[in-house]
Formats: sequence, structure tokens, C-alpha cells
Amino acid sequence: MLADPQAHADKHRRWRERDPEHARALVRKAGAKWRAGNKKKISELGKRDRDQNPGRVRAAVLRRNFGITPLQLAAAVYFQLGRCAICRRDLIFDKNLKVRVHVDHDHRSGAFRGVLCVGCNSAIGKLKDDPAVLMRAADYVRNEGKL
Repeated sequence: MLADPQAHADKHRRWRERDPEHARALVRKAGAKWRAGNKKKISELGKRDRDQNPGRVRAAVLRRNFGITPLQLAAAVYFQLGRCAICRRDLIFDKNLKVRVHVDHDHRSGAFRGVLCVGCNSAIGKLKDDPAVLMRAADYVRNEGKL
């Protein structure tokens, strides 16, 4: 045990202040070494966190992937009257009465566009989000396959 823990802490703090880049590099290296030796523990902790905090995980995914909050998603569902923005069918609720929706976004800009059902989200994705292709598909269906 250290004779004077406070003196040791002060000395360490002064060293970090004198050479912050080197100190950060050492911390990153130590962290990488720990993570490399504890992959199973990290995986278990992550799984436990996801199981215990599904709302927080969903919020992080919404923020990271679409730039929106759960409240903004709920507002979109509300303003769309709980219906898909394309087919207008009711969105599906899971056993906990939470809406199971697909967040639609522009793949070029990443901008949130609205809330879709699984079928419509898949359809526009398969047609590459291309308005011209979507219009040709609509014309094809409208004309019963006759070109």
C-alpha cells in the first residue's frame, strides 16, 4: 500500500497535465489490452444490459441510425394516426402494446421520412428508394402488367 495515497494521486495528476497526449495514449492502450483479454465478459455485460434496458438500447439505435428520439418516433406514429405512411394499414402492435414499426429514412441523406409497415418498407427498399422505379411499378400495376 502507498504511504501517502494523496501525494501519489497529485504526482500522477501533474504528470497527466504535463503530457496529456501520452497519458491518453497509455489509457487507450491499457483499455484495448483489457478489452482483448475480456471479450467474453464484455459480450455477457452487453447482453445483460440489452436485456435489462431495451428502451435505452432502442433509443441509442434510433439516435445513431436515424437521428431521432423515441419521442419523435412516437409523434410520427401519432401524426400518421397509427397507420403506415404508404398503405395506410394499421401498424402492428406487439404483445406489450408497443408499436412494431419500421423507421423509413433517405439512404443518401439519412433524413427520417416517416413510419412504415414491414411490407412497405421492404417494397421501397427492394425498389432502391428510386421514385422513377416506384412510378414505373405503380404504372405496371395500374395497367395490369401491360406495357
